[in-house]
Amino acid sequence: MYSPRFPRLGRSLLMPAAMAVLAVAAVASCSSSAAGGGSQPAQDVGLPLAPIHVASIPTIADSSSLAFPIDAYLITQQQRAEVDNATVIIARRCMQRFGFTYNPISKNTNVGQTTETNAPRRYGVVSPAQVAALGYHPPAADVSALRASGNTLDAAGIRVLTGGVSPAQGASTTAKAGPAGSYNGVQIPAGGCLGEARRQLTEHGGSVNDSPIAQAIDADSLSRSQQEPQVVAVFKQWSACMAAKGYNYAAPYDAGNDHRWATSTPTAAEIQTATADVACKQKTNLVGVWYAVDAALQTSMINAQQQQLDAVKDGIAQEMTATAQVAGAAN
Repeated sequence: MYSPRFPRLGRSLLMPAAMAVLAVAAVASCSSSAAGGGSQPAQDVGLPLAPIHVASIPTIADSSSLAFPIDAYLITQQQRAEVDNATVIIARRCMQRFGFTYNPISKNTNVGQTTETNAPRRYGVVSPAQVAALGYHPPAADVSALRASGNTLDAAGIRVLTGGVSPAQGASTTAKAGPAGSYNGVQIPAGGCLGEARRQLTEHGGSVNDSPIAQAIDADSLSRSQQEPQVVAVFKQWSACMAAKGYNYAAPYDAGNDHRWATSTPTAAEIQTATADVACKQKTNLVGVWYAVDAALQTSMINAQQQQLDAVKDGIAQEMTATAQVAGAAN
């Protein structure tokens, strides 16, 4: 079924799949679907109490490459790929100490500069060509998170790699996990070889995950924007446009989440509805209004948390420096 946002890019591309190796005995690289920062409490993002008003509204039809204020404090896909590559390099050396071969992903960092905020469907479907073929169903590339891997490990190798941490405990737990015992008389690092890699990359204050504050601003601006007067007004315009075409939806997410679209392939009715949806978005400039308000809210929240977010940016820079050093030494 349609979701207003694609799986979150936050955390590491490598870690969730490395934990899934416990079930499938293969390690691949994937993106996390978690929207928050693990078990951390909700962040105070300085949400403004008074409604905002944006004077200048851009005309936008395509939301796939928009820039957001919070992007400066989120890790890009390319940066994640570079961190994953460095993690593999360190973990591979560690695994070699125990007699295992570990080659889960290729050295490929050509995955773009995007962060989670500019997910193609942040504001729902927007591409006439895409909905004409798929309706509200996502393209295959958007749901194919795993990269191919020929790496397999037996139970002992999995324990050395992860330290015996269960999949539900996640990447941060792996990095901080306690003693994992030994293998052939050699002490396994806390959190396994992946835990060792994470610690080396973050020992100077870097972070392998998106900051909970940055994640909260990203999510809260999108949620709060839907209550702002300018967005409420454009939703009404969009709804009236849809009604004129014979569709009864109050807001774009309602159309995308219609239970009738929970099918393996898009139906003719779904394609017709999604086509009308996109046409009404363009007619009302819904994406332009929504984006302007969403971005303005982010700016307000960032200003309220500037000191903490400056530290976040510094942490990202430190991690990328450590990552570059690891990759450079391996060349």
